[in-house]
Amino acid sequence: MFVRSSLERLERWKEFSEELYNHEQPQGLLADPPRIDPPTTTMPADEPTIEQVKTAMQPLRNGKAAGADHVTAEAIKTGGNVLLHRLHALLQTI
Repeated sequence: MFVRSSLERLERWKEFSEELYNHEQPQGLLADPPRIDPPTTTMPADEPTIEQVKTAMQPLRNGKAAGADHVTAEAIKTGGNVLLHRLHALLQTI
């Protein structure tokens, strides 16, 4: 439906909203939320060591697409000791 005037546009939005939000109330009992089991492994409470951070960086594979942070494995590996120490400090802060 092509709308030409402001009044027609408002009327169309009213119709759209009524169709979208005008529905029957849910009947019966509400469903129980799914059960969430606690993790089976515990996280260590101590801070990671520099060696652990270095070990975690080693298996990163070159040539792979960057993740949501847009950081590639090559960039992390090229950072060397400077990036290693900064990542360690960041992880300690977290």
